[in-house]
Amino acid sequence: MASESSQLLNTLTVIKLKTILRDAKLPVSGLKSVLISRVLENIEHPSIRTFFDTYSPTSTPTPTPILTNNNDKNDQNSSIDPSPINKTSNEDRLEAMNKILEDVSVAHKHVIRILIDNKSDSISLRGILDPIENGDLKLFYKAFLLNTSVRKLFISNQYISMYMMKTIKKILLSNRLTDLTINSSPMDHHVGYMVPLNEGIKHTTSLINLKLAMLLDDENLSILKDSIISNTSIKSLDLKSNRIKCENIDTICDILKHNHTLQVLNLSDNDMSSPRSFVTNTNPNLLLDAFRANNTLKELKLSGNRLNFFSLRSLLRGIEESNINALDISYNDMITETWGYLNNVCANNNNIQRLILAGNKVATQEFLVLCNTIITHKNILELNIQHCIFDFVPSNIIARLITANFIEKLDISYLRLINNRDQLLFREPVYVAVRFGDDMRLIIDALEGNTTLRELYIRGMITTTYISSFLKVVRDIPMLSVLDISSNEIGKYGYLVADILMDNKLNELRILYTRLSDESISAIIDGVESTTNLILLIADPVGGKFDKSMERVYINRENYKHRYRNLLGILMDEF
Repeated sequence: MASESSQLLNTLTVIKLKTILRDAKLPVSGLKSVLISRVLENIEHPSIRTFFDTYSPTSTPTPTPILTNNNDKNDQNSSIDPSPINKTSNEDRLEAMNKILEDVSVAHKHVIRILIDNKSDSISLRGILDPIENGDLKLFYKAFLLNTSVRKLFISNQYISMYMMKTIKKILLSNRLTDLTINSSPMDHHVGYMVPLNEGIKHTTSLINLKLAMLLDDENLSILKDSIISNTSIKSLDLKSNRIKCENIDTICDILKHNHTLQVLNLSDNDMSSPRSFVTNTNPNLLLDAFRANNTLKELKLSGNRLNFFSLRSLLRGIEESNINALDISYNDMITETWGYLNNVCANNNNIQRLILAGNKVATQEFLVLCNTIITHKNILELNIQHCIFDFVPSNIIARLITANFIEKLDISYLRLINNRDQLLFREPVYVAVRFGDDMRLIIDALEGNTTLRELYIRGMITTTYISSFLKVVRDIPMLSVLDISSNEIGKYGYLVADILMDNKLNELRILYTRLSDESISAIIDGVESTTNLILLIADPVGGKFDKSMERVYINRENYKHRYRNLLGILMDEF
């Protein structure tokens, strides 16, 4: 009897053995031989005895591995078992899902439930798979194959094990994912953990958007390089918030030279500042040659990299001869000399349409020269200078840009000034927030005849004196669809905001961190109820009144009920 029981247990999977032990409230840790011994030692337990009495060998079919492509031939004996999912009917699929739910551990049943119940094209796993057993990962993969609607997978806030990397590889090789985001740290900090992911990226033909954060360092980027170059489907590569250094510039250049499908590259929030010695020893034409060889890249993001003069000089010389139409170099260490190279880009690269310069230190004279170039060529359609630091408020320069009547998106929020007196006292840079003051009249006059602005962000810049004049002028801008007037002194003039809403042009309105009177709150609510185009309202609750009123708007109003799918949200205290 004991030998028969042992033979029977040897035919079961580890997952099934763990299920038997779990039902008997016994430990489930250990190798398969340990689990079998534990079952045999407790064979008289009622639940184990019931299993042997009711078990039929025909009830557990032997799974047959499938191959997702020719490259999987060597993976038939790997730890991930890609069992066939050939069922097509909803009944068969539901039966398979329920079988997975029986086998998966209690801690991760809700993960499989997400895949079963999910009807959208995306699934987000935020920390719910940490920690996760290898058996549960295998079942997660099977459940993914059963769910035919998922095209986007987001994994964040958890440690990535080697087994999870192998599972992600298998998911990629199924050629169903179009978007993959991994925003997590590896469990084992060694180069090998990137190998499965590298193979998956190299051979998938469906992936369009790839985002990897907190995963990469110098060595891992070098490994990833070959797969990115070989892949012919990825159009957007986001490597934000990794540990990429300036020494990796040759790797980035190789990707730019040899990949002919990439359109968006995000390298923000790394540490790519380069000491002068490194730039001197590196081929000064490396970036220039890379951009000349690449004719597909359209958008480059390098925000928050502490790029200094030497880095930016090499970069801007390359961009000057590129096809890039969107450049983000916000929050870097730009100095006066750098603005001359940026001016050359705007003068000589007619492709540039979006320029993000937020958070940089700006010499007002250099900014004037840049804006004159922009006005002359009229190619920049989006300009963002929020949080920039000036030596004096450039109201007249901004007014000239608006008057030129070609910019479609403008962000002039939270501008700051250098406080020279306090800088001498504290012996370090001191920056103070500033509002336009009486110079706001120049901005208002410029807006009065504008016919091109579609999006205007002017947070924290308008005083009570000019808010009414500003709102009256904004109402008459014919193309305006997005307005952000957060952190301004609106006070009792909420009825003017309501008038803008009632004109039925705005799609988005943001009024965060704004003190409003009760009358203003009521007026804005009336404006929201009367509009049919507004899809996003971000409002800051004042004493709970806004929160209560907004709830009434989107719950009780039938029009909002009817088009709730289009209403992205009325967010309270979101930022």
